[in-house]
Amino acid sequence: MKLQEYLKKNNKKPADLAKEFGVVHCMVRRWCNGETRPTLKYMQKIFEYTNGAVTPNDFFNIANDNEPTPPDGVA
Repeated sequence: MKLQEYLKKNNKKPADLAKEFGVVHCMVRRWCNGETRPTLKYMQKIFEYTNGAVTPNDFFNIANDNEPTPPDGVA
């Protein structure tokens, strides 16, 4: 699951996650938009925060056993 999807599904905003992690909200927005990827430290925090719903693979479009990723351009 993408981070942006997780936040929307759980009625959270990038600013909520930013506050939780102690980072600026524009950083989380960039992660959600795919402009940048979180560092390994924050990928771990995101994984824990989302109880495994968002994995590091989700930032690299690598499919996992639970949720296949559609080809680019397919929503």
